[in-house]
Amino acid sequence: MKHTLRIVTLLLIVLLPFGIFAQEQHKNVVLPANQTAENTYFGAGGDVQVDGTVNGDAYVAGGTVTVNGRINGDLLAAGGTVLIRGTVTQDIRVAGGTVTITGDVGRNVTVAGGTVILDKGARVRGNVIAGAGTFSQLGTIEKDLFLGGGTATLGGTTQGNVQARSDTLRIPAGSMIAGNLTYTSMNDAQVEQGASVSGKLQHTVPPQPNKQVKTNRFANAMTGFLWGKIISLISMFLIGLLFLTFFPRFTERVVETVKNAKGTSTLAGMGMFFAAPIVIIFLLLTLIGIPFAIAALSAWVMLMYVGKLFVAMYLGQWASGLTKRTPSDSWTLFIGLVIHLLITLIPFIGWLVGGIIMFWGSGAYLKTEIELFRAWKKKGLL
Repeated sequence: MKHTLRIVTLLLIVLLPFGIFAQEQHKNVVLPANQTAENTYFGAGGDVQVDGTVNGDAYVAGGTVTVNGRINGDLLAAGGTVLIRGTVTQDIRVAGGTVTITGDVGRNVTVAGGTVILDKGARVRGNVIAGAGTFSQLGTIEKDLFLGGGTATLGGTTQGNVQARSDTLRIPAGSMIAGNLTYTSMNDAQVEQGASVSGKLQHTVPPQPNKQVKTNRFANAMTGFLWGKIISLISMFLIGLLFLTFFPRFTERVVETVKNAKGTSTLAGMGMFFAAPIVIIFLLLTLIGIPFAIAALSAWVMLMYVGKLFVAMYLGQWASGLTKRTPSDSWTLFIGLVIHLLITLIPFIGWLVGGIIMFWGSGAYLKTEIELFRAWKKKGLL
């Protein structure tokens, strides 16, 4: 049992590359316009720009991803900002904060983002499946559009059918839908004069629960929320006991890092929180990296969950110091977890403080692991 627990905890070392990525990744990747990549192309960095030709599938991920060249295959992309100006002869699958497509796509587009724009000049010769907070279509879709979003504007040409579920749907003058427009929304679509819908226009209003049902659901949600907090406290206490029992010296080192490196630990945890998903998505898109992505995702989620444990231990020590008593490590842990629970229940700001604590603790864990990793490497153990 002891060895199993050690193996499970050491699995968290999988996160070290993500932490290093978060702190040190400033590399930009460029495929110049005069170069051709044969077969599959991989690109990941702070900024990724593909100006050349890829004779195969392209897998790219970065803070900013720009595709100006030609992809003779599929494009799988993820980034904070993704701009696709070039030609993709087959399918596009893309996720990002802001995604803009202005080029030519030979087959289908599957896209998810905060803002998705199918701009003027864009032509998709297959279907478009889109999920976005804000969706804007100014280009041409030769087949069907399947859309889920908060606000949607369909100002281009769709030669097939449109199926949409959105809060607000606008069909401006000059737009054309050759097939049917079927949408689900609490509001009527704004079909402006001069817009054309050749097929049927069908509006479905989603059913709304009555007031009593809403009240019951709120009460049930609050009960479930409180029980969830209690169960989380108990589970964190048990996990903390395992760390104190089997890894007392390591736990002590992490808590010391929490105490002495508050700022840098929080920044490291924040960097890992945002950088790791990009790397995980990239691994998923490579297909062959799916097993590594699953393992990394599991380790990342676990670390983000247990990171607050070490901050709770520090808070417990701080509270015990105020009483000038020295309780056992288990009581110190429990006191700290209760303080953490009360902090997260503060209205309006509890979630924010809880997030900072998560970054703080996971970053301290990461810094301690990196120090151990470097020490083992220096001693020739790795």
